[in-house]
Amino acid sequence: IQTICTHCNDKRMKSKKAQERSDRIFLSIFLKSNPIASTLGVVVSIGEKAFTVFVPSIGISGLVYLDKHQDTFNVRILNNEKSKNREMMLIPLDGSSPIDIKIFSKISIGCYCKEEPPIDVTLKVVGSWNGS
Repeated sequence: IQTICTHCNDKRMKSKKAQERSDRIFLSIFLKSNPIASTLGVVVSIGEKAFTVFVPSIGISGLVYLDKHQDTFNVRILNNEKSKNREMMLIPLDGSSPIDIKIFSKISIGCYCKEEPPIDVTLKVVGSWNGS
């Protein structure tokens, strides 16, 4: 019986992952013809070369890669030894005000369909969140 239960659980998990991936692909196709220029994003984790943003309006989380923003921002990474948290400051090349990237900070994010395969959603930093 344990072998059968393990097999059923494995099939159930694979089915769930396939459904989640299918939802992401259909969202990507939708965003290809209807990109979201600016919406609320909440930073949920910060790495050295990327940070993760949750976008409540479309219900997804995604990585924002810093190397894809080199033509728009200079990046300053700050390591807080006391709290062991990493923070970033994105400094726009156009001279506008810097964007603080901290855990749970709100930022303005653009949502688009990724250009190169595999098809997926790509997120780009637009600026600081102004509440509109």
